[in-house]
Amino acid sequence: MMKRKLIVIILLVIGMSLFAGNQKLYDAFSPVYKDVVTLCRVSGVVGPSSATPITADELKMAIERIDINKLDSYYKAILDRVNQELKSNDDFSFGYDISLSPQIFYSKDYEKIEPKDFFIPFNEQDALLDLGLNLEYGDSAFFETAFEFMNNTPMGVIETENGYSVIPGIPLSSFGFIIDYRSGKLTLSNDLNHRIPNYVDFPAIARGAIGGRWMNVVIGRTKQQMGSSRTANLVIGDNYRFQEAMDFSFFAKPFTYSLNLTHFDSQNKNGIVDHTRYSGPKQQIRIMHRFDATLIDNFRFALNLGNVIYTDNPFDFRYLFPVFMSHNLFNYEETTETTKHNYDEANNIMGFEFEYVPLPRLELHMQLVVDQFKTVFENGSSVPNAIGGMIGASYLKSFEDFDVDFWAEAVYTSPVLYLNYKTTNGEKQNNYNWALGYWRRLTQGDLEWSGYKGGPGVIALTLGSDFDFYKKNIELKSNITIKVSNDRAYTDQLITPISNKYLYLQWDNIVNWYYTEKLSIYGGLSVQGRWDLMNNTEFRFLPQCAFGVKWSI
Repeated sequence: MMKRKLIVIILLVIGMSLFAGNQKLYDAFSPVYKDVVTLCRVSGVVGPSSATPITADELKMAIERIDINKLDSYYKAILDRVNQELKSNDDFSFGYDISLSPQIFYSKDYEKIEPKDFFIPFNEQDALLDLGLNLEYGDSAFFETAFEFMNNTPMGVIETENGYSVIPGIPLSSFGFIIDYRSGKLTLSNDLNHRIPNYVDFPAIARGAIGGRWMNVVIGRTKQQMGSSRTANLVIGDNYRFQEAMDFSFFAKPFTYSLNLTHFDSQNKNGIVDHTRYSGPKQQIRIMHRFDATLIDNFRFALNLGNVIYTDNPFDFRYLFPVFMSHNLFNYEETTETTKHNYDEANNIMGFEFEYVPLPRLELHMQLVVDQFKTVFENGSSVPNAIGGMIGASYLKSFEDFDVDFWAEAVYTSPVLYLNYKTTNGEKQNNYNWALGYWRRLTQGDLEWSGYKGGPGVIALTLGSDFDFYKKNIELKSNITIKVSNDRAYTDQLITPISNKYLYLQWDNIVNWYYTEKLSIYGGLSVQGRWDLMNNTEFRFLPQCAFGVKWSI
């Protein structure tokens, strides 16, 4: 039996090698991916798939849609640089990257606010020291890993008489795990209230890809998202430091299908044996089937069908069902008050994405998500509809010495979107299905909404402009957001709705100066005002700033 399995694996590897394609992976925030998106917009076609990470071969397919005659000399130079990056590699190659990123932060009430309140979220902050390695085996296989030395999330953990507790507030620097500012003096963190070291993510990234010109498999600890929104990807958002996933993709120019399986630890704190072992044996698996079609060069449509299930079987056949829908009647008892049913083990979600480039440089995009909905036969049901939507537009304008990308996005999420318990009587309970995450050591949780990072109960409008002074190697990003939210809070490591309703007005600014190819400097400034709509006398003013340097080897 083992010989047969080995033969099958060898044949698969040989078969994919015969049709090899460049398997190097790129995330949505990588410069190469962003360049391909920009080149496609300038040419008047849609960019690459918004499901990332994405392979170099898939980026090449997007480049093939570009009309080079619509590019000026500046963008032709970018295209040449991208093609050089994406060229095939016939040999074994090894690469490494070492970056040092000292940063300092400031926020009013930094000892009280949560990390999610900082204008540069923890999951988007650079590590003080990042060590990256990558291997390429021709065009058939790619592997990369990264080790990060950085702060805990949120501030750290201290040992107390009753066990462990989390230090509140945000770090004041990227080296806060070494030296921290408390009580008006600099203090070594190891001496700070017996703080327990937990500084290194080993590894922060560890992923590999194998495949060919029409398919590939990606597996490992990675960043991932589905959607081209800057503020609100509703089905799968890049809201975590990493996600543990496996992705099977079959792609061609007009059509792509992918099966994505993401593992999360069970969010049941009572299931944790102690502070060093995770809960078990059942774990949460998010299944996502994605159908992506680009039938004409300037329009893309994508359908996402997802489900979160509890399982202790790594080869659960439910993974393979492309339309695995579990109706709400299987999750809830139809009583006057919605309660959790004994076989509540699944929660579906369905998302639609549209991208349209009607004119060169002008791009429109929209997302719709359905978590739960009533049919015409369920008028008496106590389970309300749970939906969300996002619409956005961007226009790239070129001037003599710089480009400006003007953009706007609006998002709406219903008050019960992503929540497994749904009632019409206002008694919303803790969610265990679309607030997902990972338990770290010492009972620290990395728990976030799986889709839109703002969660349910949000109406928001964001206006932004991104300036690229390419002759001076300076980028300036500025945006203003107005948002009404039924605010959320972390309670016992779980996200729970609370009754407060707030109005936010926030202005964020970030500037990057790429002094050399290896050295860059950035600064950021944010001002936020928050009004309590349930208590007109409460107002919070929150100025924040950040400064940092990044040196890459």
